[in-house]
Amino acid sequence: MYLYKIKYSVSVLVILLLGYTSQSQDNKIVQELFINWQTSNCGIGEEKQLIKKLRVNADFILPALIRGFEEGPSVDYIKEATETEVKRLRLNQEIIAKQSLKTGLSQENLKIASELNVDQERERIQKGIEKGWKTRALTGIGYLNTEGSKAYIQELLKNEKNEFIPLIKSVLRRNKK
Repeated sequence: MYLYKIKYSVSVLVILLLGYTSQSQDNKIVQELFINWQTSNCGIGEEKQLIKKLRVNADFILPALIRGFEEGPSVDYIKEATETEVKRLRLNQEIIAKQSLKTGLSQENLKIASELNVDQERERIQKGIEKGWKTRALTGIGYLNTEGSKAYIQELLKNEKNEFIPLIKSVLRRNKK
């Protein structure tokens, strides 16, 4: 009897560990897919492949996309992406100041670009990163086109003050096709 209890306990433990490992691997796959979706800058062919992966994993990825929409990107991501954009802005200003590259911009636009206050632009850049992240998450939710994603989108539509209403309506039109 004692041996049976040990075998039973070990069997249950192995099953739980296998389930945990499988769930952990699933979570890792979903997290990787989520990050790939949120940060991709793909061409059309690559974008279609990501959309297919989203749809295949719809039940698992929907909660991550919803969290991505509701919470936005992490503070670390915002900080890193903002610094990258600020560096790019400063580099552009240096190029304009040196006039080492033909930009095709008018003199007026060159003057505006060179006079931008980078520190003031930082806040605008951060808001753009946050909005882009949420837009990407909402677009992903729309591509799932499942009952759960449709219900979530319909719920969002009820808030008329939601700044994403135009995108939500676009997603709904696309899904009707």
